[in-house]
Amino acid sequence: MNRTLRKVALSGVAALAVTGGVFAAAAPAIASDAPPGSFEIDYDANGSSLIKKPNSTITLGPTVSKTYISDSGDGTFTADLPLPPTKSTFKILGFVPVSATVNFVQVGRLQGQISQEPPIRLSATAKYYIRLTNVKAAGLPTFQGNSCQTVAPVSIPVATPNGQVFDLTEGGTLAGTYTIGKFANCGLTTALINSVVPGPNNTVAFQLSNGRFVE
Repeated sequence: MNRTLRKVALSGVAALAVTGGVFAAAAPAIASDAPPGSFEIDYDANGSSLIKKPNSTITLGPTVSKTYISDSGDGTFTADLPLPPTKSTFKILGFVPVSATVNFVQVGRLQGQISQEPPIRLSATAKYYIRLTNVKAAGLPTFQGNSCQTVAPVSIPVATPNGQVFDLTEGGTLAGTYTIGKFANCGLTTALINSVVPGPNNTVAFQLSNGRFVE
C-alpha cells in the first residue's frame, strides 16, 4: 500500500506538472521534513469553523498541511497544520458586541489514517490549545493578558465526508465536530468567556488542495 501511495502521489504530481506546462526541474528545491520511514506530501489548506454557543464563524487558514505518510504500509500518517490567528465576533446578552483574536496552539502532530482500499478516504485528529487575546467588549479592552486559553487541548477530529473521496494529489474536503472546554487565566473575563464560548457540537471544515510530493 505504501508503494501504491508513493506511485499515485508521484504520478499525479507529474501529470499536473505536464498538464500545466511546468517542469519539476525548474521548481525550487524544498527539503522534506518527513520523519524517517515516511514521505511528505504538502497541501494548501483553507477552512472555517462555527463556534456554536456564541454562533460565531471563524476563518481557518490559509495555511499548509505538511503530511508525512508512513512507509509501514498501514496507511497511517502524521501532519503539521499550523493555523494563523483569526478573528471572532459575537454578542453577549443579545446586544453587547464582543471581539477576540483566536489563536490555535498545536499540541503535537496530527494523527491520521488513509484507507487502504478504494474509495480513498482520510481521517485525522488534531489537538490545539485555543488561546484568546485582544478581547474587547463593546469596543473596550478587557485586559485578559496573553495566557487566556483552554485548560486542556481541544481535540478536533475530521474525516472525508460520506459519499466523497480524498485524492492524494488534488486533496479533498475534511469535516468534523468538536467540543471546546473551559478557559482559564483570563483575569476578570474568565467567567464571561466560560459562559459564552465552551460547549459541544462546534463544526469545522477544511479544503485541502494542490498536493505536491516533497523529497
